[in-house]
Amino acid sequence: FTLTNPSASQTGSAVSIQVDTVTHTSVEMRYDNGWADIGQFIATDEWHPLTIRYPEILVTGWNVATQVMQSSAYPCQDNTISVSIVTNVPLFPSCFPMFTLSGLAGSETVDGISNINYVSTVSVGRSWMQAGDLEVAIVSEPAYSTNGTSYFSFDFVVENPGRSQHSPELTITGAFDNTTAWASTDWTSSSSVTTFSGVPTLWTSPWVDAAAWRLDTTGAQTGQYDYYMQHPLFVMQAEVYYSLAGQSSPFPCDDNVITVILQTNVPLLHKCRPVITLHGLTHIAQATDGPLDVSFWSGERQQSHISAPLSGTIQGTLDTTAGTLEVNLTSSIAYANEEVDVIFMTFSVVNEVQPALVAPSLSVTGSIESPSYSDTIPQAVVFGDDRAVIYSADPATDYTAVFTDVAITAFDATKADNVDVAVTSGDAEPLNLRDAEFSLRSISTSTPYPCDMNTITLDLRSTVPLFNNWCATQVSVSGLVATSSYDTMLDLVGATDTAEFGSVGDWHQSTGTLVMNITATVVAGADYTVEFVVWNQNEEHLESDVSIITTPSMAAAEVMNVVTSGIELEPNRVLPLVFEYANINQTSPFPCDANNEIMITLESTVPILTTCYDVNAPNANAHNVTPSVTITGLTGSVTDTSSVGITTSDGAVFDVSAGWDRATGTLEFTPIAASIAYVEYWLKFTLTNPS
Repeated sequence: FTLTNPSASQTGSAVSIQVDTVTHTSVEMRYDNGWADIGQFIATDEWHPLTIRYPEILVTGWNVATQVMQSSAYPCQDNTISVSIVTNVPLFPSCFPMFTLSGLAGSETVDGISNINYVSTVSVGRSWMQAGDLEVAIVSEPAYSTNGTSYFSFDFVVENPGRSQHSPELTITGAFDNTTAWASTDWTSSSSVTTFSGVPTLWTSPWVDAAAWRLDTTGAQTGQYDYYMQHPLFVMQAEVYYSLAGQSSPFPCDDNVITVILQTNVPLLHKCRPVITLHGLTHIAQATDGPLDVSFWSGERQQSHISAPLSGTIQGTLDTTAGTLEVNLTSSIAYANEEVDVIFMTFSVVNEVQPALVAPSLSVTGSIESPSYSDTIPQAVVFGDDRAVIYSADPATDYTAVFTDVAITAFDATKADNVDVAVTSGDAEPLNLRDAEFSLRSISTSTPYPCDMNTITLDLRSTVPLFNNWCATQVSVSGLVATSSYDTMLDLVGATDTAEFGSVGDWHQSTGTLVMNITATVVAGADYTVEFVVWNQNEEHLESDVSIITTPSMAAAEVMNVVTSGIELEPNRVLPLVFEYANINQTSPFPCDANNEIMITLESTVPILTTCYDVNAPNANAHNVTPSVTITGLTGSVTDTSSVGITTSDGAVFDVSAGWDRATGTLEFTPIAASIAYVEYWLKFTLTNPS
């Protein structure tokens, strides 16, 4: 006959038999072990009728295991919790088997979920509680082995928190009839706990194989260790595992597009509200804080191994005092379940006027959050690209292929010639600026003569572009102190293009300074020649240094190199007026001789010019003083002042109508054209000797 076993375990009682209670006594029955070989018995006492096995949860049995696993260790991601349970007894629905999973705390899933899979076997007994409890009931009989080992599984989905966390300690308990508790489980719940927080190894660098770097769209390359799966609600610490940054220009005062490439060890989900903050933007010339456009690369350069890429342009928040740029990625991750782990972004800054004493070092932090939790992304260094490259100023439109197209090896030809000034290692490192210098800074003059018009020639080559933007760049040449040119605007001319230096320069006589305002970009590495004219002073001056500086990009002036064939043409050199010889003689020593011819022969070391600067009249007509040559000491003649006649070897040079003064014995004449240095000139006139 068939009985239904109770749900509670028990030891079978002694069974007796009797025929007639009046004439026979009962006889205890002997247990027959004839069925012992059928396999369902695991102990001899189970042969005893109505001995009911004590139900237990087994660690393993029937080649399966009791375990709880998860599908994701990523913050904010939907996480499928898979539960498998092995018991030592079949689970007959008539016993109303119930199992309770406890301790799975730390998710964002609110109370009351009932999304249990495998409902043909399992139904929800008590709905999920956010504290981490779930009760399930067996509604149909799971398969079981001959010896009674039973196995069933189910899974459900929770949402991971927006933070890292260790896995909790879990317990699984079972009961029949909602009341009969099972024995303590043999399943070791502590095996589900982990505090491991390592990060996976990045598989490659983007410039090694950019295609492979963004190839996988399944998430397999993002990196979860297999044994993360064994630790339910273990959530990885979000970290920036790989970073690289570059810039489009290392030149002071230039517009500079900064490119930042980041990869996190976990996907950044829209619902995790990820925020990335760059630090170290301390040496930029942005005038104000506030919104700053941040653009994400498009085309073939995918932003993610997992789902849709970031795209478009969003507003970051720039804080120039703190040197930070905060970028909220939430608005660029379009849908709640989209995931991003690779970020390619660009933004524009304006380089400072001079390099920092120590080049800024970029770093990145971040944050994620969910409704109940939040977490920080630890600070990580953003490594500058130290190859001999710069980065494209517009990668989203200039390039549609792989990452290597963005790192380019030549400057914009409108800024640098790429010969004398070529891309070198360090140019791509963000906010690492080049020093402004003049690799060619030569000066030459046209004349050392007093009162002469002196053409000053400057040959220049800058190591950085000089811009006519907000920097208001000026080039100043100082130290030309041996001039008589008053303060004014001097015309600029040149043997090569000089439009970049303007048409005029602002001249300051006291310091001998010419200030030129840059009106168009001076190309780095290109040669420029600028000329201007000043008047030499009328007195001797020894040569002295002349310096050059470009402001605001140079910290200190540089002494100019002199280009000359001799000392006489060095800057500020003005030669003295010296007569190589000055001779005078007469033709008669006789008293009262009316035909005494006086002959004067002169030769000077510098030209005697027709005009010189009037120090007492600094105005537009200042160079209008006529030099004069005066011969004194011809006293005693009886020739009247008006009666002397002068002849000369070159009437085109000296004015022979100059006056004779008998009383003082003085003869004065003026040049009407410049005399020539080291050329002999003579003058003759006749006096009447005294008695």
